[in-house]
Amino acid sequence: MSRYSVVWRRRADNQLAELWLDTDDRASITANADEINRRLAEQAPEWGNEIIANLRWMEVSKLRVYL
Repeated sequence: MSRYSVVWRRRADNQLAELWLDTDDRASITANADEINRRLAEQAPEWGNEIIANLRWMEVSKLRVYL
């Protein structure tokens, strides 16, 4: 069960779509995005590396997101 709602900004969603369209390994991009969604939906505060207060980043394979 999800504890948090994951909402992608339109720009991030568009960038993800561009990556997906430009790669030969679409399954990998899909799996990595799904993993990001799963982690954040279950334990959002525990994931990512802090950059400054209230801004973190996390990577799953070749995808990096800012939280």
